[in-house]
Amino acid sequence: MGVNFTALFDYSINKAMLQSLPLILNDKSNFQYLFNAANSLDDVLIENWEWPQDNVRHRSIEKEFEDEGFVSIAGPGGIVLYIGNHLCELSSAIRWRTFLSEQIIQEKIIKISLEFSKIFGLPLYAPDYFCLSSFLFDGDNMDDVKQYLKRTYGDPANTINEMWDDLKSSKEYRKYYIRTL
Repeated sequence: MGVNFTALFDYSINKAMLQSLPLILNDKSNFQYLFNAANSLDDVLIENWEWPQDNVRHRSIEKEFEDEGFVSIAGPGGIVLYIGNHLCELSSAIRWRTFLSEQIIQEKIIKISLEFSKIFGLPLYAPDYFCLSSFLFDGDNMDDVKQYLKRTYGDPANTINEMWDDLKSSKEYRKYYIRTL
């Protein structure tokens, strides 16, 4: 079993905003790069963001969000967004090692993450090995995540290359990166 790439965003949403989210995500003028690069990231041909039909979930998106505290939505490029009360996680089948080591993949993922930043804020990049989605599922916020990461893994990396160098030398997943402008 491998370790995948994940990006976490500090984002607050309420039930009323859920119905409009697919419209926002499908605005190709805001996500031009994602829609253009999607086929090169994953061979799953999902052309638009949309909530799964009620017959799959057996309840409305709003009810699921109320009951579970989060919802998920799949979109182009094999990307899945998990949306909680205070956090949004961009999950992908891209491997963490591939993200760190392959410049072309890294550039694509960074550009896509920055497109999401227009809505969700700047991302925190980490391996899914850190299980940061548990913070989203538990209703925690980005400050909780940062405190945990600092306590458990120390200070964030200064660059993505620093994370790669650390992984190559230590063979351990112990670095994360907080995107700034």
